[in-house]
Amino acid sequence: HKGRKVMLSFYRSAACPFCNYAIYQLKGRYKKLAWASNLDVIAVFQSTTEKIDNFILNSRDTTEAEFPFVLLSDPELITYSEYEVSEKFLGNIAGMLRTPRGSPECKKYIRTFVRTHGIDKEALGNILPSDFLIDENGIIADCFRAKGIDEHI
Repeated sequence: HKGRKVMLSFYRSAACPFCNYAIYQLKGRYKKLAWASNLDVIAVFQSTTEKIDNFILNSRDTTEAEFPFVLLSDPELITYSEYEVSEKFLGNIAGMLRTPRGSPECKKYIRTFVRTHGIDKEALGNILPSDFLIDENGIIADCFRAKGIDEHI
């Protein structure tokens, strides 16, 4: 992605219903976002590639080649550590408590996701989402660090 702007987004787990909803929203906006700002998107998950395939790709009936942006697996949390992505138990709880006040679309998506997939223990972690906007020179131009699991840029 050298010479291009990048949005590097860190998610909890591919099995997390909140993360799946954020991916669903981003995928829907991706063409406009990428075209308007000449931006590449990279989504990083703490999940294995198998879980990314199962929860992100297969559940959307698509392949990695067809998906509009890059999905990366980092189960050892190496990149999370390099970008100082935080873990907070209270952020996990705060996001869950805000869900009932979320949009009807979000609530419906999360209910359907949980009914379809159940709750995977990996989705219960305390990693908080983070988004980094990186310029064409590889410099972080802006970052967003969530205070709850239900937040993204």
